[in-house]
Amino acid sequence: MTLDDWIALPRDTRRDRLKHWKNITPAGEKQEQAETAWTELAQEAAERFRPKYETLEGVLCVGPSQLFDAESTICIWVTTRLLKGQTLTGLPVEYATFPVVQEPVGEEIQAFKDTWSAVLSRLFDWDPISIAEFISDREDFWRDTWFLHDPPCRTLPGQVLARSVIQSSHGYDEFKLVQIGEELIRAIGGNWYLHQEAEYDWQAAEQRIARIIEKYDRP
Repeated sequence: MTLDDWIALPRDTRRDRLKHWKNITPAGEKQEQAETAWTELAQEAAERFRPKYETLEGVLCVGPSQLFDAESTICIWVTTRLLKGQTLTGLPVEYATFPVVQEPVGEEIQAFKDTWSAVLSRLFDWDPISIAEFISDREDFWRDTWFLHDPPCRTLPGQVLARSVIQSSHGYDEFKLVQIGEELIRAIGGNWYLHQEAEYDWQAAEQRIARIIEKYDRP
């Protein structure tokens, strides 16, 4: 069934079919097409919605629901730069029969920036200009569907970290720099927003990173 077919159905018929929709089951388990038809319909709705509204100031990312439950309906999901409790007035509340749900992530964006700034300055000795340039180059990161999937330090480019602290980094190929970078990221430790973690041990992290630098810096 196409999205146009779905829209053309009487409202009562759509409501009845909604009752049979289910989340995707694990691989190998049999599931009727009627139970998962929503995935293609929501995807097509989001694809139509995107060119009309993604250029609206404040919109970051548009996508379809991936899962749903009793409290979260199948929808077109829109992340925005706004702060919690704020909404963009230029977006419809419904499109192609699907609700349009806005998720403001302004606080999370700032928290990522603050954690990156703290980590890069305190653990890697980056200067404020270098940090500002790094953050400004990450603009597309906020628009990625995977934003907020991983904590800030797991999203740092490992090879960039390696080059910034390993003085003899020119002697390593890109693959090795990525490996060293992964070690450095693991050495940072912590959970999500390190600048807010009262129990985070900055000194212990500095020592872990110093040992890695010593291991890889060549005379």
